[in-house]
Amino acid sequence: MSRRKKSNGKPQFSKASVWTSVCLGVMVLVALLFQDAGLAGWLRQSVRDIAAAVEAAGFTEVGEGAAYTGDDLGTLEVHVLDCGQADAILVLQDGHAMLVDAGEREHGQKILDYLGSLGVDTLEYAVFTHPHSDHIGGAAAVLRGVRVENVILSHAVHTTKTYENLLDAVEESGAQVFGAAPGDTYTLGGAEFTVLSPDPAREYDELNDYSVAFRLCFEGSSMLFTGDMGKTAENAILAAGYPVRSDVLKAGHHGSSTASGQAFLDAVAPSVIVMTVEADSDDNLPNPQTLERFERTGAAIFRSDEDGLIVLRFDEGRISVGTERAE
Repeated sequence: MSRRKKSNGKPQFSKASVWTSVCLGVMVLVALLFQDAGLAGWLRQSVRDIAAAVEAAGFTEVGEGAAYTGDDLGTLEVHVLDCGQADAILVLQDGHAMLVDAGEREHGQKILDYLGSLGVDTLEYAVFTHPHSDHIGGAAAVLRGVRVENVILSHAVHTTKTYENLLDAVEESGAQVFGAAPGDTYTLGGAEFTVLSPDPAREYDELNDYSVAFRLCFEGSSMLFTGDMGKTAENAILAAGYPVRSDVLKAGHHGSSTASGQAFLDAVAPSVIVMTVEADSDDNLPNPQTLERFERTGAAIFRSDEDGLIVLRFDEGRISVGTERAE
């Protein structure tokens, strides 16, 4: 699978190290102004030590409009497309591609255009987490627009025309179909992902709780995908004892109050949280209380309504994040 390189050459930087260096740099300047060579030397060393500690922590944030290519075989990239309050996420590793959800119907062509911009003409996996339109609306267009080798579905069914269109397109595609089940593990190049939910033997009151949730791992780093899974399903995962601790969390249900319970956040302990949110949402998302819980984790928070396209790069245990807003 060929890829077309996209880069604007802007430098990478660490938000934590930048602010730390700025603050200590001011202190160094003060010390120099007062001719205290001993203090100035100590502060210079502190800047270097703290910057090194930040880098060793393994998280580097990349500025808005930062370069990302999708063609570096030694990295894993997760592209969270800006589809408002809808999910469409592309995962790339070593020439292999996976799409997780496909937004609303109007997002189908946008997803195809984005795949084309990166030279992606084959999806090894397409995961459709659950049958709500904001996750499967564009699926039929994607399945008819690119080659899809495998489709992973929740065992939940729906009666909508959108869901029927998805099933028709899956059948037409000739893709192999897998029903998601906890413990199932799949490989994507050098990465692997393990399904955590839903349990086919369990029934839920809410369709969102049937979302396919899985943990993606690559070279010691991990990201947890949750669809619109709510607290009931979260607690079921915790009770089952599945490993959930992850560097990155894709927030469930667009930051709704129904998802991301405190016990679940404590268990995941993310360094980065990403949300798919629509600006001026009629549903008042993200929920203020949920956002407070996110902030208390200390994680860096990225949201599509403010940041636009969000691209995470996993490289030798380090994570960088690039954002790009549409003009």
